[in-house]
Amino acid sequence: MALSPDGKWALAFVPGLRERLVLYPTGAGESRQLDSGPIQHYGGTSTIAAVASWFPDGRRFVFCGTEPGRDSRCYVQALDGSPRSIADHALAAAVSPDGRRVLVQHSEASASPAGSLYALYDADGASSQSVNGLDKNDTVIRWTSDSRSVIVSHGLLPARVEQFDLATGRRTLIRVIEPMNPAGAVRVVWITVANDPDVYAYTVRQQLSQLFLIQGAR
Repeated sequence: MALSPDGKWALAFVPGLRERLVLYPTGAGESRQLDSGPIQHYGGTSTIAAVASWFPDGRRFVFCGTEPGRDSRCYVQALDGSPRSIADHALAAAVSPDGRRVLVQHSEASASPAGSLYALYDADGASSQSVNGLDKNDTVIRWTSDSRSVIVSHGLLPARVEQFDLATGRRTLIRVIEPMNPAGAVRVVWITVANDPDVYAYTVRQQLSQLFLIQGAR
């Protein structure tokens, strides 16, 4: 789901009827099972990958998951604690680099207390603020290091990677991504951008097929 800020731990979940949350050391050491609380499934929906976002102190993280019989929610969890919900009807969440705010993507704008598809929450979930200008076609890749903007992408080809100012809604184009071989390319997925925006990686989803000619059919 995510590497810890110091790079020493990998946070992951173990699939099953009731999924388990585990910390794996990236070096020597033993794995550590965390308290999953009431969480049954990690990830916003079956189509959104289970990812987590660490607070800069490395002692807490935020993720989305579902409890039995409930819609997806956003949770904050300490390494020695239980998951605590901070946002309902949430599909994805990311902590700002300064650790003060959490950007949450809601399933519907009407389901958000702020009345928008994306909303900013205090780290404790006590208050929320609408983010206007981001829509369902946007995928938030990461925060910028100054905690003022986020890097977003549109996966449809050609894919645009932009910097979005959370205060003003201004978009600044960083680059346009087009696969070298466009044959069968449907969309660009899993874009990641480093602190240096010239360092990035992405996956192209392709759908290849063959066309046949049938003669003499009756």
